[in-house]
Amino acid sequence: MTIPASRPDMAPVVVIGAGVGGLAAAQALQAAGAGTIVLESSARPGGRIVTMERAGDRVDVGAQILHSSYRCASALMTGLDLRQHWRPVRGESCYSLQGSDPWIGSDAYVSPMGLRANLALYGLLLRVTLRPPPLHEIRAATALDAVSVADQFRGSDGMLSKCLLPLLCSAMNVATPRYTSMQHLLHILRITAFTHRYALPQGLEEFPRRLAGRVSVRYESPVASLLEEDGRVAGVILEGSGEVVRARHVIMAVAPHQASALLPATLAAQKQFFESVIKTPQALPVFFLDRPLPGNVISYMRDPRGDPCFWFAVDNTRKAPGMVKSGKSILTLWTQYPHCLELERLTDTEVTALALRELQVLVPAARAEWVEHVAIQRHEFSHPPYAPGAYRAVLEFMRDAATIKGLSFVGDIFGGAYMEASLRSVSQAVKRALTA
Repeated sequence: MTIPASRPDMAPVVVIGAGVGGLAAAQALQAAGAGTIVLESSARPGGRIVTMERAGDRVDVGAQILHSSYRCASALMTGLDLRQHWRPVRGESCYSLQGSDPWIGSDAYVSPMGLRANLALYGLLLRVTLRPPPLHEIRAATALDAVSVADQFRGSDGMLSKCLLPLLCSAMNVATPRYTSMQHLLHILRITAFTHRYALPQGLEEFPRRLAGRVSVRYESPVASLLEEDGRVAGVILEGSGEVVRARHVIMAVAPHQASALLPATLAAQKQFFESVIKTPQALPVFFLDRPLPGNVISYMRDPRGDPCFWFAVDNTRKAPGMVKSGKSILTLWTQYPHCLELERLTDTEVTALALRELQVLVPAARAEWVEHVAIQRHEFSHPPYAPGAYRAVLEFMRDAATIKGLSFVGDIFGGAYMEASLRSVSQAVKRALTA
């Protein structure tokens, strides 16, 4: 990208949000010579990238994995001396399905799912291979954007529609098949099946922490509203103090529900878009066990029939052994939309009790009495699911947002979720800021 020269006497570019997208935008602007300030409402950088630490053991309780397709993340981490520390994630999965013993093996062929369900999955993989969708970007909305996974496979083999597909959508999209479009399923299936996975032994939060060390960030500085003058966004007004921070351009890099709250009535279409994004709060139980679990199982899946709350769990010690010095297993239990709405209403104690009740079915090798410590990590918004019509809505938003004077947007929602999607949205926002 050709970067226009900036004038030092101009007001700075203001970036709202110190997640990786906002921090990457600030670094690119700073490298171009543009005065930049990041305003972050909390006391830490990283947003949904969180690494929890206990007694020297670390566990990622937000973003989970780095993929070999993470071109922007790889470049940034190289500059931060982190890329060299990427470690491959290799391990097996355990499926606990009704009517069969727990099955452990490779996801290449899940025996208890039966031949028909596995062949259907191979059919989807073949489709992705023959017509690969772009990764971490949304460039078009096909006819499959209008169809949910549930509707596409309605009436098909029961194991496929009631078990395999719900587990795929839960693990990859944090939503049930009803709230996952077919176009998005193919997109994330390509990422999952055709890229290599990596962990960062320092914990993924080290990435935004190092980025934040290279730019100017004001923490605990929540923005109350945008400042509008003469038909353009001219800055922001801070919450509480009412301080006005003028800007040559504002880049909004926050979760959809936060963006909606900040946008003025004059940007009604953009406000409505963010309001339409399904909110997926996550109350994530983290179980620190007093011992390692046997084998090399990273992920645990349970039969979604019977409507349990937690369908998917990760043994973070097997996923990233370099993060856990004690060698004891650390389990995180994940739910999905709309089940996550139930957990949002529960207290931490109630979430813990529910997770402990479901633990042994989900993770057959574990016992509740082995849990020596429990933590609950809450995210107001964990992951944007892409229900039918979501890709078309994103494209329409991006087209119209390009005409807003003084304001740009950065976020994973514009590229199909995942950290890399947020980073790929940075270049266009930075370009607009530098030509303002």
